[in-house]
Amino acid sequence: MLASHHYRSIRKCLKISSVTKFKVVLALACLVLSLGAIVINTNIMLSVRNSVSPEKLHKSLQNEMQHMVKHIQLLSSKTNEEKELLEVYHKPRMRLQNGRSITTKINVQQSKDDDNDTVPFFFQKNFTPLFVLGVGRTEKVSISIGIPSVKRAGVTYLYKTLQSIFRNMYPISEDDVSVVVFLAETDTKFVKSESSKIYSEFTREVDCGLLQIISPPKNFYPSFERLPQTLGDPTNRLQWRSKEVVDAAFLMFYCHNKAQYYLMLEDDVTAAKGFITGMKEFAEQNSDKDFAYLSFSGFNSIGKLFRSKDVPVWVTFFLSFYGKKPIDWLMIDFVHMKACHPELTADQCRQATQNVKPHSDRGYFQHIGKSSSLTGKHQELVDSSFSDRQVANNPHENPAAKIIATMKAKEGSNVDDWYDDSGGLNQHFQSRSLNVGDNIVIVFDRPQLLLKILVKTGTATEEMRLKEGSAVIEVTQAVSMTDRDKTKIQYQICATFDSKGTAQCLLNHTISMIRIRMLKTSSSVWFDTVFVQ
Repeated sequence: MLASHHYRSIRKCLKISSVTKFKVVLALACLVLSLGAIVINTNIMLSVRNSVSPEKLHKSLQNEMQHMVKHIQLLSSKTNEEKELLEVYHKPRMRLQNGRSITTKINVQQSKDDDNDTVPFFFQKNFTPLFVLGVGRTEKVSISIGIPSVKRAGVTYLYKTLQSIFRNMYPISEDDVSVVVFLAETDTKFVKSESSKIYSEFTREVDCGLLQIISPPKNFYPSFERLPQTLGDPTNRLQWRSKEVVDAAFLMFYCHNKAQYYLMLEDDVTAAKGFITGMKEFAEQNSDKDFAYLSFSGFNSIGKLFRSKDVPVWVTFFLSFYGKKPIDWLMIDFVHMKACHPELTADQCRQATQNVKPHSDRGYFQHIGKSSSLTGKHQELVDSSFSDRQVANNPHENPAAKIIATMKAKEGSNVDDWYDDSGGLNQHFQSRSLNVGDNIVIVFDRPQLLLKILVKTGTATEEMRLKEGSAVIEVTQAVSMTDRDKTKIQYQICATFDSKGTAQCLLNHTISMIRIRMLKTSSSVWFDTVFVQ
């Protein structure tokens, strides 16, 4: 009887819940991995013991032990909520004002230690954004455009910049470009509010993967307050320019695997017509050169095109010296190191640096921001080489077709020229006031297998747009020539115009005719782009 009692007592003492068992197993696994790391690191250090002092070996081993103990303590002290955040990377979808949903990605940093100044903090940080709006491109494209943006006192240029970029690239380029806006703020309320506004203004661009918005991890930034004074700059300017370098580096690193080339821009620029096509042509002309970057602007940190394979080296350089100089000066230093060596004369070095940064004959981007993100700083400089005229011809042609319109044209515009321009941004069709049922019919010479139809309305100043729901794009599948009598044709709606005066229809069908039909009356409309692919 006594033996039985002792046996039950022992079983009770040894009884362990499944949760506790999991913690024990996890802790043991961490212990084994940590011990393995200690053994490996110790062997490595012993193999170079002739160049490493015994004191350094002892200190390194001690650091490994402390890290192991700290990691086990961290696991045991985490709350259930924190553990869930660590385990779940995709958070529930966040509802936006217009009823659509986006996905927010969250990454929780476990370490807040920025005290290690012995190596660039690049090697201690996680480059996973805290917030992501839009799925972006799922396949690698030709050019990824990075636009860092921060709060400015009383003004913003970001929306004008994005409007210019999307308006001035040929529609055929959209599927080969990725645009990433980096809201470089740790204020999550600001990030979500600003992202919501961007999504509202550029819904189509986000939904189709052309535009993505991200923000930095909470603990990504170093302690800018501890930076030593350099160049005689006051503290606020030193911190501002240092953060600008770090922001540029983060965005470069995030974007570099998305495309063959990375384009560095700022959030206060406008672009020339056909700039994407022009940059690709210039890059092809210089493809055999070992360039540091290609330059499309007179400003050092605007309009610079990097080979994506070179980006990690640039990022490492920026994050090693972010507190020393402004980003444009650091870029000068990098190019100098790449092109020069002590055996060259000053003139030879100057020529060598020019050779590794080929410059376009004209500027593709104009700086428009007068108020800097640094409070009190004003920037009046502009690029004198910039021109509004197109930098490259449109490489796309719409399929041959006959255009029939019941809409009356304003003087100086022609519906045939508008269609033949193929989204080339140089021709438009301006209608007079429109009635319900007024239409433009595109009749192909022969049925076409189509992937996309894109129609944009409105001027550069956002005037004369079609209102939301005021018109539709309709298509009819292949029909014979004898059946093209309007009374016999059955159209299907494939897109409705949105609040930006844009309609996009994604297809994979053989189509004989396209019709743009008015559902509501409207005043004069500026038909800006028609792109059929």
